[in-house]
Amino acid sequence: LNFAPVEISIGTRVELQRWGTRTDVTVDPRVVARWEIVPELRVKAASGLFTQPPQVFQTISQGGSPNLGPQRAWQNSVGVELDLPEDVDVEVNGFYSHMFDIARFSQSIVPGPDGTPQREFFRADQEGRAYGLEVLVRRPVEQGFYGWLSYTLSRSERLNPGGNWQPFGFDQTHVLNLAASYAFDGWRFGASFQLATGRPTSTPVSPVFDADSNQYEATFADTGARLPIYHQLNVRIDRDFDVDWMRGTVYLDVLNV
Repeated sequence: LNFAPVEISIGTRVELQRWGTRTDVTVDPRVVARWEIVPELRVKAASGLFTQPPQVFQTISQGGSPNLGPQRAWQNSVGVELDLPEDVDVEVNGFYSHMFDIARFSQSIVPGPDGTPQREFFRADQEGRAYGLEVLVRRPVEQGFYGWLSYTLSRSERLNPGGNWQPFGFDQTHVLNLAASYAFDGWRFGASFQLATGRPTSTPVSPVFDADSNQYEATFADTGARLPIYHQLNVRIDRDFDVDWMRGTVYLDVLNV
């Protein structure tokens, strides 16, 4: 829908999915709106539902729950796009995602299809949320200089029934990414760098013996501690070549310098 200078896109994704012993039809409506204030500046907003099946290991017949339902999320964002000289563009986006029907590990005993007690390995009753701010500064790929810089400030949490919101196991508060390269005369020299704060970690306090798997399962106490700050630097050199009918690229990629 075009109501210049506002453009609205509305869509729906319908999926038929089957896993384990379950078949589901999901309907995910979505909407995106853009407002061009001036040719160099745009405001955008988006909202929609998204669905994904459980992890494969959660739905296997032995040690899983084949009847687990899909995980769903309501994702929202609002931001601005700005075009600068020298083909540089800037994006700033705020986002909020609410997740529900997330499968979590369970040790409950529940009635089976025939009424006899059985072990429940996973239960889809967990909630989640993620929110934050993203900034991206980018110059498109072309001969000469190419680069982009991104920074994300975010928080990701999970909620079990009857509990309190807790940091997700892969939550990282700060994530900085930088990539740059320069090309001339068939050569390209580049590097990328990532810096991120550590994810949450817990201390094991008391193991519990699981007779079904014949092994001990650790019980953890949330200490609020995090792993150390993580950083990685990669470098790369590319060389394009043309030999008669053959065209290609040779490159050297060194990871974690």
